[in-house]
Amino acid sequence: MADKHDLLPQLADIYEPELASSMLPPLGYWLLALLALTLLAALLFWRYRAKQQSRVKRAALAELAQIDWQSPQAATELNVLLKRLLKHYQPSHPLLSASTEQWQAFLQQQLPAQLPLPPLATLLYQAPGPDKTAQQQQFWLATQHIIKQLDPVQGFTSFKQGGTHA
Repeated sequence: MADKHDLLPQLADIYEPELASSMLPPLGYWLLALLALTLLAALLFWRYRAKQQSRVKRAALAELAQIDWQSPQAATELNVLLKRLLKHYQPSHPLLSASTEQWQAFLQQQLPAQLPLPPLATLLYQAPGPDKTAQQQQFWLATQHIIKQLDPVQGFTSFKQGGTHA
């Protein structure tokens, strides 16, 4: 028999192959992560745009809170505020140059039936009086309702005029 000690240095070590695992996940996980990041970016962009579109509405509500409905100029200030909102959201709307009656009909269309709008012709063009304070408060509440219900994306609802517009 051969000496065991003589054969031992001639033996080669057995090396097992390394595991074929890389640190990268499979392609499906990359695609899923890319889809998730895309959806997150779209959601953040959508929220940013919605916030930017509603900033005018928030500013209008802040300005409305500063208008004292008991002051003699309250009706004029409320009317100017509503016209500025209409001009911002729909710059070429025909009611920007319409009569007071058409403007009143448009505003009443924005309101529910249980919240009637006081006559704007008397509020805007007649001298202030004690009977106007209730009408001014009603106009202030109507303005608040219109601004709160305003959709910044669609603007005001469309106005259907009875006749043809020249």
